[in-house]
Amino acid sequence: KSGKTFELQNTDLSSYDKDTLALSVRIFDRHGFRGQPSADGESLVYLTWRGLMSNVVKINVGKGDRPIDLPNDLAYASQFSNVSEAAGGYRWSGDRKRFLEQATFGPSSLLDSRLRRIGLRTWLAEQFEAPYPSSPYPNITQMPTTPPSNCTAASHPACYREHYTMMPLQKWFFLEAMYGEAQLRHRVAWALSQIWVTSGVGVQQASHQIAYYKMLGDNAFGNYRSLMEAATLNPAMGHYLDMARSTRTNPNENYPREI
Repeated sequence: KSGKTFELQNTDLSSYDKDTLALSVRIFDRHGFRGQPSADGESLVYLTWRGLMSNVVKINVGKGDRPIDLPNDLAYASQFSNVSEAAGGYRWSGDRKRFLEQATFGPSSLLDSRLRRIGLRTWLAEQFEAPYPSSPYPNITQMPTTPPSNCTAASHPACYREHYTMMPLQKWFFLEAMYGEAQLRHRVAWALSQIWVTSGVGVQQASHQIAYYKMLGDNAFGNYRSLMEAATLNPAMGHYLDMARSTRTNPNENYPREI
């Protein structure tokens, strides 16, 4: 319900009866960031093993008044029911780490173990379907172009920092890079930001730059034509490359030259 994904660590596997195994797990939170699920509703639990995924089970955690629905299916579970040696991908740890350095914001023992277990194709399929972002975008309201008297850097630095600097976006970006589940989409969005550039100096307000980065994330796995249109119509790009001051009688050629 909260949109968070909690990792589970196996603690015990035992025989329950002739045809049933009992698996014991615990919340695995290596960095102490996700914490424990809130005891106010329902959670979905499933297991993966060598490229296969179990059915989804719904469990109650405390009491809540907003139940969540069981998903009918997860696309990657039906598409990749088994992993052959060829689909398994990189056999050597050095190759897997090199891939993770390209597709994520850095390898970890957990990522390396998962990639070795389920293979490249299943991992990529999971990434294409993973909810994004894991941490919600900062909800920063738009402000006047000129900071009002109650939000200046001198008199109200906290307000100014929140609305007229890139600090909210920077904080969110690194939280998502370090702890987010949708690593591939976040990495592709970052790569696109190095091609479709706007400036945190030239774009004045945090809310504008957050909306621009959200556009890149939404188009990370799309086609380039859609990305061009979305970037062209985005206010942050219009402000950065002067389209906001372009008129029919006095067109500004800065953005067309960049395209």
